Amino acid sequence: MHHRTAVIVMIKYPWPGSVKTRLGRQTGMEKEAAQKTGTCDVVIGPALDGGYYLAAMTRDRFCPGMFDDIPWSTADVLDMTLERLAAWQREFCLLKPLRDIDNLADLQAVSAETGLIFEVSDK
Repeated sequence: MHHRTAVIVMIKYPWPGSVKTRLGRQTGMEKEAAQKTGTCDVVIGPALDGGYYLAAMTRDRFCPGMFDDIPWSTADVLDMTLERLAAWQREFCLLKPLRDIDNLADLQAVSAETGLIFEVSDK
C-alpha cells in the first residue's frame, strides 16, 4: 500500500496580486512550497516586515515548538524562527520575500504599489 506524506502549509496571503484563486486549487507559491518540502525540512515565505506569510513542512518533519514564544507582529519573527530551526539542525528554504498586510498602512502601501483601490470603513 502506498502512503502519501501530507504537506502542512500555513499561509497568510501576502497581497492581492499573489492570490490567483481559492477554489480548491493551489496557488503558485503553495505549489512551490510543497515541492521544496521534498528537499527542506521547513519552507518559509519571508514577509518584508520581518515576519513570514507562509510556513510549510511535511508531517514527518513537523516542528511542534517552532511557533512557541515568538514575539508575533515584530520585525524579529523571521530571524527568531530561523535561529530556532538552525539550533534544532533543521534545514530550511526561503521563498521570495513579499509584502503582507497586517494593518491599514500595509493595505495603503499595497494599494499604491498595485494600483488596486481598497475601500476601508470603520463600520
